[in-house]
Amino acid sequence: MKTIALQRLDETAASDLVALSSSLGWDYSSEDVRTILACGIVYGHWSAEDGVVSSAAIFPYGDRLASIGMVMVREPYRGQGLGKAVTQKCIDALPSGVPIMLIATPEGIPLYERLGFQTVETIEKLLCDRYQQPAGGVTPAGVKSNEGNPAADRSARLHNGYHLCEMTADDVEAVMDLDEAAVGGRRCSFLQARMMQSARQAVIKRPDGTIAGFGLAVQGPELLLLGPIVAPDCELALALIDHLASRHEGNLRIDIPAKQQALRSGLLKRGFCKATQPPVMLKGADQLPSRNDTLFAIAAQAFG
Repeated sequence: MKTIALQRLDETAASDLVALSSSLGWDYSSEDVRTILACGIVYGHWSAEDGVVSSAAIFPYGDRLASIGMVMVREPYRGQGLGKAVTQKCIDALPSGVPIMLIATPEGIPLYERLGFQTVETIEKLLCDRYQQPAGGVTPAGVKSNEGNPAADRSARLHNGYHLCEMTADDVEAVMDLDEAAVGGRRCSFLQARMMQSARQAVIKRPDGTIAGFGLAVQGPELLLLGPIVAPDCELALALIDHLASRHEGNLRIDIPAKQQALRSGLLKRGFCKATQPPVMLKGADQLPSRNDTLFAIAAQAFG
């Protein structure tokens, strides 16, 4: 029998984690893994013969919430309890009483239920192979197309005096505050790492210039991932999405809370289709921390 050891992983395991992801048909890029290692606590089983054969990461978001993701076990090593052991190691890394969320694959649901997780809601994974910008360059939010005008593209006027512009360093603290109110946990380290990784960033500003919403787009090996998207309403969320997806000619993905049905309808008109609807599971509480209903798309399933 092969000897394996459960240990905390660092940047020296990055290439093994990418290879493990690829072996399962997942699409974690080297940039994703670096972000995960930078802002999370990662454990895995290591084999002298095969390198890293399991993994799980936990992301503490203050003392109100944490998220578990990247739970993977190489096929030949399944059925040996590695997934349970590495997930439990993540749980044990947190102080007692912190609620922990995760987004489960169908195969993982029985394991997580045995560990005390319960389903509290679902998300919808939506995919698009060709983004269809609204006809005439006008979104439901009233954003005029600024194609060919880079100066105007940096600040597009929306309805009710809102406007959309590129994110700057001066916006980061306000963005973190908006994210905390939307998600229920303070995600400073994660957001800083994700912003560094993102291909595009945008914010929604109120008439007085304060930040009301934001969105990120991250380019992966196979597609452009849109999220998180935080906005005061669905129309402004769609305006952010239109901006982030504009001029992108490849595949796209966005994961939205299933309750955001108006957003879903807008995305279907833009060429998205539903792929899966995985459960959001929670341990340590009956419901997610208080949220203000401004989260229209999550960052990624690993991060919540």
